[in-house]
Amino acid sequence: MEDLLLYFAIKYNGNYTMIYNALMNNEKVYPWQVEECKENLNSKYTTIVSKDYPKSLKKQYYPPFVLFYQGDLSLLTDHVAADFRCIDENSRFYFNTKNEHLFIGVENHQDLALILSSYQDYSIHKPY
Repeated sequence: MEDLLLYFAIKYNGNYTMIYNALMNNEKVYPWQVEECKENLNSKYTTIVSKDYPKSLKKQYYPPFVLFYQGDLSLLTDHVAADFRCIDENSRFYFNTKNEHLFIGVENHQDLALILSSYQDYSIHKPY
């Protein structure tokens, strides 16, 4: 299920309604399509069915099916999840810092690179 969510999140740029409809309509997905998505992905991610998916996000109305992120996922607290910023009408952006560590999460994987370029000085770019 995680792979299927990842595929639809990439295909539909994180759009909740389109992902939901694809799941409900049993949209056909071929294994090679999923593998191609995974091979081309340059970020970490968690899905709503993953063990590490933040509980704070599950409390939201229309939680992201997939959260693409860089940094320390544990920094996504209830406060941060409630205080997200909108990139546009279909994309939310989650952000937090603590002790020079940074967390950035987005619903559309293409937004991540754009946002990361704004935070070049944080330790998010250094290996932990």
